Amino acid sequence: MPGLLSRLFGKPSVRAAEHVESIEANLYPGDETLEVVGESHYQDALWRIVGGHRRDPVRYETEAVLELEAGNRHDANAIKVVIHGALVGYLSREDAAAYRPGLLRLMETSPTGRVALAAAIVGGGPRSDGIGFLGVFLDHDPADFALAARYAANGPEAGPGWRDGGIYEQPAVDEHAAFMNALADSGLVLFAGPLAGTEHGRVRVLLIVNAKDEDEIHRQLADDPWVSTEQLDTVTIEPWQILVGAERLPSAQAVSKPTSQWRGSRAKSTLEGDRPSSYGRHPRSTHSTPLSMRVGL
Repeated sequence: MPGLLSRLFGKPSVRAAEHVESIEANLYPGDETLEVVGESHYQDALWRIVGGHRRDPVRYETEAVLELEAGNRHDANAIKVVIHGALVGYLSREDAAAYRPGLLRLMETSPTGRVALAAAIVGGGPRSDGIGFLGVFLDHDPADFALAARYAANGPEAGPGWRDGGIYEQPAVDEHAAFMNALADSGLVLFAGPLAGTEHGRVRVLLIVNAKDEDEIHRQLADDPWVSTEQLDTVTIEPWQILVGAERLPSAQAVSKPTSQWRGSRAKSTLEGDRPSSYGRHPRSTHSTPLSMRVGL
């Protein structure tokens, strides 16, 4: 959900939070939203972080550290979310299972051994039953957690518009090749090619793509010249979780070498309305580089 927080909420709250000490952590930027669950159990901590209870709606930008929680009776993969040294929630059970291997790798390769994400505490405001709850949202790049290729389009294959012959006998073959190369350049398509032997007849293709969901895959492939003429038809799309070899992906290698640092109080930069130029969002097709920073303890 790129830009969700900025679209839903206005300027950050200007009420100062209590002073907190800081720790070193590596901040991994991104523009995909990762939701936190269980915040209803930590409302007191969240209200302390944003400066106390009030009736006005809250949007408070900060950083959150992801930490493994060993011995959690409810979730063996539990990942807790900590802001200013306080537990404020967890990743969902499904997300914890998916993100834990990547988090472990980041903790091992990050200079500080700590992984932080940009966070926003939002909510509050008057409701019929009182003041609304506060929630927490995180911004991240799934590629940093070796989740770049989360979906495989297993089965684009020759459709009713396929002409007799193989790939190179088809109309608009050059236009189709240019389209696929553009998707690869954008970072959407990681690997693509016909299943061996089918390129000489009615082709069957395997695509490994970097997409957040099935709708994005359909939307991006819809402009393929071979799709509009029904020469190709995507039959199945299935999620794919990498268990072996994730460290060989370019995204996995890129995040292990921080190249810039930022030290300072996030609360201060939020209140003053500025943000370091080296910190922020980046196009999905690029690989993020973590920043060394201090976050509240």
